[in-house]
Formats: sequence, structure tokens, C-alpha cells
Amino acid sequence: MTTDIYYKKTIAYKYGGQTLQFRVSQDLFSSFQIDLGTQFLIRTLTLGQPFPYKKILDLGCGYGPIGITLQSLYPQSTVHLVDKDALAVEYARQNADLNHLAGARVFASLGYENVTDSDYDLIIANIPAKAGEPVIQHLLEDAVYHLAPGGNVAIVIINPLAPLVNQMLAANTNIEIILQKSRPGHTVFQYRFKQYRPGEKPSSADFYHRERQTINRDDIGYILDVAYGLDESEDYLSAVGALLRGLDDVPFKKYSRLLAFHPGAGQIPVYLHHFFQPETVTLADRDLLALNYTRRNLLLNGRQDTTISLIHRAGFAREETANFDFIAGILREEEGAAPVVVTADGLAKSLAPGGVLILSGTATGITRVAQTLANVVQLNLVAQHKYRGFAAIVFKNE
Repeated sequence: MTTDIYYKKTIAYKYGGQTLQFRVSQDLFSSFQIDLGTQFLIRTLTLGQPFPYKKILDLGCGYGPIGITLQSLYPQSTVHLVDKDALAVEYARQNADLNHLAGARVFASLGYENVTDSDYDLIIANIPAKAGEPVIQHLLEDAVYHLAPGGNVAIVIINPLAPLVNQMLAANTNIEIILQKSRPGHTVFQYRFKQYRPGEKPSSADFYHRERQTINRDDIGYILDVAYGLDESEDYLSAVGALLRGLDDVPFKKYSRLLAFHPGAGQIPVYLHHFFQPETVTLADRDLLALNYTRRNLLLNGRQDTTISLIHRAGFAREETANFDFIAGILREEEGAAPVVVTADGLAKSLAPGGVLILSGTATGITRVAQTLANVVQLNLVAQHKYRGFAAIVFKNE
């Protein structure tokens, strides 16, 4: 298997008389070893009891340790693995191949959004600790629309969340808890429904929505919906501020084709939508939640859906069929130095003649990118800006 720029190492996981191999990236959950909660969940499902499940959904699969282990132990079962993170989906696919599991299906989905099947015997998940209460409740309860009658749900959560999850499950009169087991650090719940609703459509409520903000920046006013699970930290907002300062050095003219990379909830593309009124906006990120919410916020601020395109993948490779005349983005430095540099190079090479590229990140990351892009001969360094410990760099394709 070809090594890629995100690869960190391969983890060996010995269980059930087998040794499985998992390729991991440093920016995926539990890249040091198989998470202890994951191991605990697998043991509660497999040790000393029958395994009657023929069709399994691994929800939020990461690089695939739960679903791939179960598929390997029980090859007669069908396992589907889903995640909102394009990098996780890619590594889960690699690991299914690495462990010779041709029957495992891996695809992208934000929660149950792209899950169309309604006949799973088992839904499994390692629930993210930072998901937010409405999101956790959605993941727990909306399994009812995707399980075959008699199907079970098995989840693991960190112990501080156990009382909340227990309360949610107990409050739902359609749920019967069949197992609650704890160990230091983690609790496993297994439960089923008294009545199943396979194939029915769930409520249209948006469980990810946290609040609506009204923002005024530089005489431009707009609204922004923010979501549980999207970065609203001071660091991220400082990176946004640094990037927007870079607009002071951009010639004001008509930019028709905007690309926004790593858009978060849409702070930058929504502002640029008002500022430039580009003809088209393309959004690129590995996080489906970020892409969905940025599209949502562009629509809230008057942009037509037909003018918005989404690219769901890790990093950014050169776009052969579309050159952009304005590219703005925040570096994902948690991915490592090599992905940052390769992504910046891909963005730069997707810039049309006369186009502008603005990137922001830490001072160290921006310095590294500036040195790399200095070798892209058609680029001219226009300006650099600093803001609250972050920096932005502005290039023009001459």
C-alpha cells in the first residue's frame, strides 16, 4: 500500500486469535493505539456470548477499528462504516483493504444523513465526548429508523457522560437498556427499541445547531448559524481575523470564482460573499459538518444554492478543470507539516492568472508555507499580517 503524506504509523491489534493492522494518521482519533473504550466495546460484544448480527453499521468509524475487527471476527456479517471526516473514510478504506476485507463498505456520512439502509441488526458507535447533548441524543435515538425489528445498539462513552446518556435512554419510553457496564474511564450501553420504525423519516430538527449569531464587521452585517462540533475557539477566530486583515492588501475588483478552504461554519466565505459577490463559491474541507453549515450560512445570506459547490476530501490537490481567481483558507496545522505544505501548493496551483491567495495559520505554519510558495514562480508575495498570535499571507498570481 502506497504511503501518503498523512500516514503516521501502523498499529497492530491482537484480538480473538487474530492480528489486525491499522494504518493511522496523527490527526485521527486514537492514533497512538486502539482506544481503550473501543477495545472495551468490542469485548462486551464478543466475549462469552453469541454474535447473531448479520448486518452492522459502524457510526463515526474513524480509521475503522470497531467495524473492521467485527468484520474480521465474523466474516459472515456485512459491515458498513461511516464518518463525516474524509480522512477517516480514506483510512477506514485503506484498513479494510489492508486486512483483506473486501465485503466492508465505507462511505461518508454526517451521522445518519447518508445512511439509506434500514435493516441493520446492530449499530455501534464510540460517541465523541464533545459532540454536544442534542447531537448525542440524535445519535442514540435515531437508530430506530435504521434498525431491523429486534436490532440492537451498542455504544461506548467516557464515564463523565454516562449519567447523561443513562438519563437520555431512560427518558425515552421506547428504549429498553439491556446492558450497562463500566470500567475505569468508559461505560458501554447496549439497548433496543420496543417498537421499531425502519425506513421512516426522522424529525427534520437540526440537532447540530447551537445558536444564530448576528455579526457586523467592517460595515458588513450578516447572520451565521454555528453548530456543535465546529471549531469556534479563540485560536480559530484569531486565524479568521488574521485572514480578513489580509483583505486590506487585495485590489478591490470583481472576483468571479471563489474557493474557501477549511471554512468552519462559514465565517470567511460568508463575509467574502458580501464583500465581492462572486459568481460561484466552492467550499473544500474534510469535514461534512463544516461544508453543510457553510452552505447553510451562504444560503441564509442570500446566495443561490446553484452557485455553491462542495469538495469533500482531505487536503487540496490541484483542480485541473477549475481555476479560481480568489482562494482563502485556514491551514489545518494539526495534520502535520507535510500535509500543510502539499495543501498550500495545491491551492496555489489552482489559482487563475491575476488571482489572489490568502492563507492564515500560526506564525510558524505561515512562515513554512511562504518559503514553499516562494518556489512557485508566478506567485508574488503581496503582504503578511499578524493578529493575536496568528498570521496571514497574501499572494497574487502575476
